[in-house]
Amino acid sequence: MPGTALPLYGSIPYVNGLNGEASSSILWINSAETTLDIDNAEYGNAEGSRVTFSSEAGAMEFFILGSAAKSENANRVSKVNYQLATVTGFAPMPLLYHLGYQFCKWAPISADMMMERNRNFTEFGFPIDVLWSDIEWA
Repeated sequence: MPGTALPLYGSIPYVNGLNGEASSSILWINSAETTLDIDNAEYGNAEGSRVTFSSEAGAMEFFILGSAAKSENANRVSKVNYQLATVTGFAPMPLLYHLGYQFCKWAPISADMMMERNRNFTEFGFPIDVLWSDIEWA
């Protein structure tokens, strides 16, 4: 990916690494435009990845999270994700209708056209729980 990805803006890069013994991660928090490069690398006899965070401004603020060494009944990734949730907050359960079939398409559309699409789903036997129209973001 080096040199091909556009800078991240408005997102919080989170990288998780896993090997046979432990899991570790880093959460980079910076509101400025940030570039994240991940390169495969060799370190002596071991293989791994090199991760480079580069923000155009702001303070270096990050969290490093890690699991304990390998044990019989421990899920290393779950432990690190739990630590992440204590920093960022726990995700709520989705609303029940989110689990059903949703249809969304961006198009300039009127309320009458939306109602016609809804009737068409019923007429052709397609179950639908949520029908929504996306907005133009750009």
